[in-house]
Amino acid sequence: MAISIATGYAMDIFTINRDGSGGRNLTNSGSYDLWPAWSPDNRYLLFVSDRARCPSWIPGDPNACDALVDTPPDGGNLYVIDLVSLEITQISDEWITEPPQWVNSRFIAFSTGDPAFGESRHLWLGDVTRGDAREVSLPGEAADALYLAESWAPDGSAVVFQRVSTTNEIVMMSANGALIGRTDELNFARFGMAAGWSPDSQRVAIGGVRGQCPYGSRVVDDTFTFLARGNPPPSMCNPAFSPDGSQIAFTGVTTGVDGRVDVYVTNNSGFGSVRLTGDLRGQITLLGWVGG
Repeated sequence: MAISIATGYAMDIFTINRDGSGGRNLTNSGSYDLWPAWSPDNRYLLFVSDRARCPSWIPGDPNACDALVDTPPDGGNLYVIDLVSLEITQISDEWITEPPQWVNSRFIAFSTGDPAFGESRHLWLGDVTRGDAREVSLPGEAADALYLAESWAPDGSAVVFQRVSTTNEIVMMSANGALIGRTDELNFARFGMAAGWSPDSQRVAIGGVRGQCPYGSRVVDDTFTFLARGNPPPSMCNPAFSPDGSQIAFTGVTTGVDGRVDVYVTNNSGFGSVRLTGDLRGQITLLGWVGG
């Protein structure tokens, strides 16, 4: 596994065997190196670092920051380590305050801006093969628009997100910024949407999060055409396609039992829901799929 460990004055990225042995410092810098994540093919490791802003937090190092004066970083810039050559490449100059995520073994998705501080939130796509990143936004976009709760297609071709400005919409946009489709009929709270793509990037299931799921099964295709517009029960929360793309698993509130949440599955068009956990007691959390 890869983890970020405090090293006296800053933080470095280490790899460690599953049994806790074989610790290895991959970054070995005086800066804050955060949020490591493996690429799906295990070739690269992404991380975020403040090294471009602060070369070191170790007292006495050249150009070192002073922990008694300077504020510790809330994020950094995006980097990747080639685990074959151990070469470190900076992918973006943008300051990131949320952990980035791999879309696939080539593309990395990340965001900039913090709505909590009145900033617009923007979406970016980093390309490991090119060593750069570009913002992905609709043409002529309003400066105050917030792009929230994004979910990228596995092939990196499109993204579904909440667009919040004077309206609250669900939008599907291509990786080139072209509008594919939009709707204002799904009025989730901010960051209250969870979209799950099929492995072939052809379908998306759209639900809520944290039990705030007012809609039933909603599935669209890659042109943003609705395949299912179900009404609860069951409601749809945190949908996830199976690895073979044939089914969708999700959690939903069960009627007749106060606050009861169960795991359901439907076919990949959002129909034929079956409750899997009806005989279980207590609260249920969907972790994900194993196998097919």
